[in-house]
Amino acid sequence: MRNLKRALSLALASVMVMGLMVVGTGASYADVSSEQNQEAIEVLQEVGIMTGDENGNFNPNAKVTRNEMAVVMSNLLDYRVANYKGTSPFTDVPSWAEPYVAACYTNGIIAGYDAKTFGGSDSVTTSQAALMLMKALGYFQYQSDFEDDWQFATIKQAGKIELFEDVDSGVTEAMTRNDLAQLVLNALESGMVEADDDTIKVNADGVIVEAGKVTYNYVTSDKAYARAISDLQPTSSTSSTKGSIVELGEKLYNGDLKKDEGSDDFNRPANVWTYKSSEIGKYADSAEQTWTVKVTEKALYQAVGSAAFDNYDWAIYQNGGLVAEDTNAAPHAARDLAIAHSKTSSERVLTADKGVLTEVFVDSDKETVVLTLIDTGVAKVTKVTGDEGDYEVTVSFKTKVNNGAGSAYTPDNKFTTDQKFEKDDIVIYTASVSSGEIESLAVAETVAGKVTAVKNADYATLDGTKYSYNYAYTKAVAANGIGTGLYNLEDSVADANPVIDKEATLYLDAYGYAVAFEGDTATAEDYLFVKEVGTVFNSEPSAKVVFYDGTEDTITVDQIIDGGKSYDAVKDGGNDTTTKTVAEKTIYKFTKGSSSYDLEVVAEKAGTNATVKKDVPSISAQTGEAANGQATNNNTVFVDVENNNSWVGYKNVSSKTGADVKLVLNSDNVAEVVFIYGNFTSDADAEDYIILKGTGYQAEKDKNNKTVYRFIDAYDANGEKVEDLYTASETLAKNAKKAMYLIDKRDGDDYVQTWTAKFDLKNNAGKAAANWATAAKDGVLTLNTGITFGGKDKKTFAYDDNTVFVVVELKANGDVDLLRTGDISDIEADTTRAADTTGVYVMTVDNEYDQAPLAETVLVVVPDDKGITEGGKDPVVTTDGSVTVALDNTSGLAMTISSPYIDKDISGWDAKNVTVKTTLTVDGKDFTKTVSSAKDEKVSLGTTLSSLDDSALPNVAISGSHTYQATVVVTFQGLDNNTYTLTGSSAMIFS
Repeated sequence: MRNLKRALSLALASVMVMGLMVVGTGASYADVSSEQNQEAIEVLQEVGIMTGDENGNFNPNAKVTRNEMAVVMSNLLDYRVANYKGTSPFTDVPSWAEPYVAACYTNGIIAGYDAKTFGGSDSVTTSQAALMLMKALGYFQYQSDFEDDWQFATIKQAGKIELFEDVDSGVTEAMTRNDLAQLVLNALESGMVEADDDTIKVNADGVIVEAGKVTYNYVTSDKAYARAISDLQPTSSTSSTKGSIVELGEKLYNGDLKKDEGSDDFNRPANVWTYKSSEIGKYADSAEQTWTVKVTEKALYQAVGSAAFDNYDWAIYQNGGLVAEDTNAAPHAARDLAIAHSKTSSERVLTADKGVLTEVFVDSDKETVVLTLIDTGVAKVTKVTGDEGDYEVTVSFKTKVNNGAGSAYTPDNKFTTDQKFEKDDIVIYTASVSSGEIESLAVAETVAGKVTAVKNADYATLDGTKYSYNYAYTKAVAANGIGTGLYNLEDSVADANPVIDKEATLYLDAYGYAVAFEGDTATAEDYLFVKEVGTVFNSEPSAKVVFYDGTEDTITVDQIIDGGKSYDAVKDGGNDTTTKTVAEKTIYKFTKGSSSYDLEVVAEKAGTNATVKKDVPSISAQTGEAANGQATNNNTVFVDVENNNSWVGYKNVSSKTGADVKLVLNSDNVAEVVFIYGNFTSDADAEDYIILKGTGYQAEKDKNNKTVYRFIDAYDANGEKVEDLYTASETLAKNAKKAMYLIDKRDGDDYVQTWTAKFDLKNNAGKAAANWATAAKDGVLTLNTGITFGGKDKKTFAYDDNTVFVVVELKANGDVDLLRTGDISDIEADTTRAADTTGVYVMTVDNEYDQAPLAETVLVVVPDDKGITEGGKDPVVTTDGSVTVALDNTSGLAMTISSPYIDKDISGWDAKNVTVKTTLTVDGKDFTKTVSSAKDEKVSLGTTLSSLDDSALPNVAISGSHTYQATVVVTFQGLDNNTYTLTGSSAMIFS
């Protein structure tokens, strides 16, 4: 169908006439659609009878005055109105209308209210307009034709020739431009007549008497022009003996205006109009029934009737493409496809549902039924060229209509129109497989709001208002649909749904159904990972899941959505027809209901034995696996399923090796969220380290009234006090010791579940240091033993001005004194341990895969004898080694002291003047006792310490539940007569 029509130039006599007859720039008026009498309006525009205004509007609902009706009749009958100027007998006609009124009056087309009054500003009624047109056809040439009532006679004759067909205005009502156009077109298609005057007229003394009746006979001709609009031949007498009836349009345009029976570009039965060999348009016949909602087989049967169902030939078209047709070999192929079940079935007819324009045409003469379905596609305007009223619009198709055979169809992406579009407009279109072109184009209507509900491939609710999807967007292309979801304009993705609790804009088709949307789409927070499936409650399986932020919960699952179809969720044994199994170790997109969840299957990528490297924007997995080489970025969310941690961005994630991974991509093919699970090795981050300067804690109630325990002397890897370190385990709190811990796992409330003491603080310096520095200068820190980073033990590290040194100073007895931040000068490096050796542990590095990683945080434990003083006092005890101290409360409190150690084994040494000072700490309060060997008596050191045991414990009378910890300081003289000091502390125990 042509969309841009040739402009028709008319020379008009006055500016006022231009108000009625603005030169049309095209037949596609902005305010005219198939809801109006489009066929009539466009045909009349093309031949110059009625046109629109200067704004490109036809104004179909405007009333027509009697003056304007004179203009229409003059244009219709091609009166040379200039020749009639000044001849009108009426005194109430304005100058612009006078020539038109005069022409029509002179030719007997119109009459006034009286000899001087025309009433031109009054609206013309349907019966008045019909009378004028029938006079043009040749009727009402005699006064006797009017009988007693001109209006009744007019209506009677108009009814006989079907002049009022498709005209909605009542016979006494004012005519609209829309109805007048249809009335005029009906006249153009009506046969002309001539009067057979068989009357007797007697004029006696001024009294005229008429008798008899005028007969009107069709004008016929055997010339070609008489078949231009219709080749119908009369069945009654005519003014000639042979040929076709001459229609008014054939006579006026001498065969240049033609009408043929055919099909429009959607293969609907249609009238095809041409003028001077140029096509005006193809106009579908009036359908027997039209739907834009679900069409049941019963409704279709009722629309066509039993005769058409039983006997007629059927054809089905979708977007102009043939779906099926009856043939000799398959006489009911199309009918049985449309009505596949029964005449009374409530089943849907093919894809005839919401937003799909479905029409059925029944031709009882040809005994045919044509069923057509027209879909709506989505496109974006990429270019607009041309002048005002003559535009070429280029679009980029976002969705493509179906060709009727289960494939997407791509028409020509250029569309000519007199309507202005803007670049980047989102438009809806229809297209024809038959023509290969876009058939209609319009800017899509939109609604915006917060998404409060979504059903996959079904509907979305914005601010409480439900918007159903156009049905073509709920079916796969292979099923003659467009897709299983809306088009996501934000991410240029098909088969999508808006996201609940986010803002969105829906784009609607011409019938108010959704076809596309813009807005925030699925992000990491919309996904979860199913760890395991558990007990079934009320037929709904439970599942232990982990969300994007690492929190873990147990949920119940109602529905599994896969490919736009919903299934009942089951723990196992899903049949994939009505039920589907909730899969473990799987990512789903979720929708949370009031009591359960719906999980949607997503396209996930998997990898095993994978490496997730901090600062490396990709995943490394086994060769050939989907996740191998997958890109990540600063917005990718990494979730440690096993330890309930999460990180945003590849620069922040804790590196993992030997992991299993599942991930989903965003529209840029970058990982949106990565779930890491299985048995993997993890490198720690600064937030994973906690330094307990003291072991105190206090019980509190959290927001859920749950008893939790807060550590009151905790510090982070940067030496900052941590006020919100909690555990829900009283046992973990009681067993804590003064040490640097690595948190292994937190629960869903971020409470510590498990941790590992990586570096003791007490007595972990001097000759007892477990880790120390062998070099610490010029930007290089070298340790005596390796610390694992990137899966390898590393001894050498770089440091710079940004490296944080957390310094713990010990008391003379080896206990923790204070914690502060320092610098590299706090480290006392040596190849072997000495009394002043500092304990050193590198906690975090910038890139664990570097050969010599840059240290970010370093723990330094400084012994008392390094010379650091507090309050100006010198240290009084030098710690040379350690002893092992153990407490037991199985049957009363008992203590053992063993394993004396300095740089070499002294367990067999003889010693003298052995003194053991024991400090028993009960609930934070110290009790002290000192015991000694006989003066100058040589004894075996190890045997002596073992024999002391309980006798070295302070005697404390206590009862009830308490915490205990013993600290022992042993001094003795060795064989070299030097005095040595050994220290040791037991773990804290409870009773």
